[in-house]
Amino acid sequence: MKKGIKILIISLSIILVAALIMLLLYKNNKKEIEVSKEIEIYKDITLKELIDDDIEILDDYKINTESLGEQEIEVKYKNKIFKYKDKIKIVITDKEAPTLEVKDIKIEKGTETDITKDFKCTDNYDKNPKCYVEGSYNINEAGIYTLKYIGEDSSNNKSTKDFTLTVYEKVQEVQPTQEITGANQEKIVCTNSQNTSGIVMNSIINIYLNNSNFNSLDMTIEASLPEKYMGQKQAFASSIEKQYGDFEKEYGVKPSVTETDNGFRIDFNMTAEQAKEFYGSDDTTATRSEVIETFGQQGFSCK
Repeated sequence: MKKGIKILIISLSIILVAALIMLLLYKNNKKEIEVSKEIEIYKDITLKELIDDDIEILDDYKINTESLGEQEIEVKYKNKIFKYKDKIKIVITDKEAPTLEVKDIKIEKGTETDITKDFKCTDNYDKNPKCYVEGSYNINEAGIYTLKYIGEDSSNNKSTKDFTLTVYEKVQEVQPTQEITGANQEKIVCTNSQNTSGIVMNSIINIYLNNSNFNSLDMTIEASLPEKYMGQKQAFASSIEKQYGDFEKEYGVKPSVTETDNGFRIDFNMTAEQAKEFYGSDDTTATRSEVIETFGQQGFSCK
């Protein structure tokens, strides 16, 4: 009986030692799984791609990345002879800023409008990102305003794009130098707007024909200066007047240059006789289509 008890104790001891050895081996072979804990929203990634370690994944599947925030996922894997089941935490994040599409805007002074109506502000996750204009402008004051269009999403990602808002004054038509009467009179109005180094030039030209002959021309140019140039209005006007000095001596045409609240204005009148001097020809015939084509080549829109 004592011999039987002794054998039983020895057997149990061997089993216990073996169990302890297996437990130690199990624990020693279990790995701390390393993962890329932050995953971008909507990223297409599987569990195997997520885990950095070279271990055998027993149950691979696609990670759900449809929602932001922390989530716990289950990992079944094998290392050597042992199988393990573990849970790891990952965080789905959004680090992509909104996408912006902007363009420079031109509006007539006093026009009530949403200057961003043609802009686009979209986000990869946020259906309604916060989109707004940063900077000061006044639609009732002509000038050139440099502004920023900003988009922010719910994850505090921000995009910024610059654009220019040009507020211009409508050019008033001048009265013709010569009044044309009769059934064959014809008036053509040509307009043009240019922005050169921030200086906006709005031009309007009235061309008067009579029996397909040039009768007279009246032109007005209104220049709006950026704020940084406003202190140099007089210098600009004087420079323009000086440039036209020789023109007046040679052709007898005297442009009038005056300062305005936002820059300066040039008024210019030419009669049929002055046109002969200017063109160096007695031929002042012109059809409506010829006038529109000629001024159109210079960037004018005529009607």
